[in-house]
Amino acid sequence: MRVLSFAIDTYYLGLERAKYAHEEAELEKLMARKAKPKKRSRAPRKAAAAFYEAALTKGELRKLNALKKSVGDQIGEKAFAQWLQNKPKSATTVPSDQNAAMIADTLGKMVMDGGLKLPRGGYLVTRGRGRVIVTRAMSGPEG
Repeated sequence: MRVLSFAIDTYYLGLERAKYAHEEAELEKLMARKAKPKKRSRAPRKAAAAFYEAALTKGELRKLNALKKSVGDQIGEKAFAQWLQNKPKSATTVPSDQNAAMIADTLGKMVMDGGLKLPRGGYLVTRGRGRVIVTRAMSGPEG
């Protein structure tokens, strides 16, 4: 009986091996095929920023970082670039004082004509009771 059971076991073992050998051959055929090229992702590429971060002011950098934190890097940079384009250019310059400009023009003409000499330290112009007070500005710590 032992011989018979051994023969049956070997027979079934041979069938199993043949079955697996057939599957292995199919698997090798599948593996031998060329790999398909990867599909390109549909995600948009990250565009170059329309601004140079080193040239931004401290307040603009804070706004950029806040936008990046709140909505993400790509959307934040896009929104900041759009905001920067729509920002009026004159907001970055200091508004000029019309009175100071008028004084500078008037005194500038007199200095260029030679009728007025200004020392290196300059003068301090203040307004008093119904008059203009002009005093020599201190040129250093000793006065």
